[in-house]
Amino acid sequence: MDPTTPSAAPGPAPARRRAVRVAVVGAVVLGALAGAVVASLRDREGPASGATPAPSTTAGASRPSPVATPLDVHVLTPQGDDAYQADRVGSSAAVRAAPGNTAGNLRVAVTDPDATPSRDHETCATWSGPARGRTQPGLALRVRDGTGTSRAITLTSSVWAGVRWQWNVHLWEDGSGLLLGRQLLDLGVPGEGLDTLPWRMCARAVGDRVDLVVWPEARDRPDWSDPARSLHATLPPGWDAPGLPGWYVGHLVPDDQTSYTGLRTRPVEGGAPTAPGG
Repeated sequence: MDPTTPSAAPGPAPARRRAVRVAVVGAVVLGALAGAVVASLRDREGPASGATPAPSTTAGASRPSPVATPLDVHVLTPQGDDAYQADRVGSSAAVRAAPGNTAGNLRVAVTDPDATPSRDHETCATWSGPARGRTQPGLALRVRDGTGTSRAITLTSSVWAGVRWQWNVHLWEDGSGLLLGRQLLDLGVPGEGLDTLPWRMCARAVGDRVDLVVWPEARDRPDWSDPARSLHATLPPGWDAPGLPGWYVGHLVPDDQTSYTGLRTRPVEGGAPTAPGG
């Protein structure tokens, strides 16, 4: 053999090669076991302090819908067998024509079933429309059930000839109404349509006087004495008896409905405030 050529290094003996393989496999197995033990301990002990827990699989589950509460419906002017259904969810209410209605001349007041009768009170609501057809929004004061029909003072937007910025005060009894007063309010320009809905409206009864104020929510809230957005009337004798504060809906045609938001009523004590509470 040429002395300048290095001799090949002797390879490991078979026994040595087996020992190396066993050592490598053992290290892998031990590492896997250690990882499994650590994971098990973490599962038992929960997330480490400061760690963000994994999102729950139910995080995106929908919450139960609020439960609707039926409102009491008081008929002011009956129309055959027609009826309205009214429900409240929180501070909102929807009033709809009952299935099977055939006409559109029913007028009703709606009140909370747990309302307490009082002589002097205030009621407020926001109406967002739609201002279509003869759907008529309004407020009701001193509502009392009678024989067949109910008794109430209402303050309503006019639907005659589409002049919705005219508001009326009516006294309802025995299925018929007496117009007590009317006023054109600053809610739009005649011939150019209505100001932008929604409208906020508040009414109150104090002694022999009723007051109404209506304003677009996009504008500042007026005082009761605002000459452009208020209506006032003096009640005749016998209309100061206690009743319920509530809301009014009229002239829903079959399959139609309207809604209110921001419902609120309260007793008026110690004199009438200068600004509506709503």
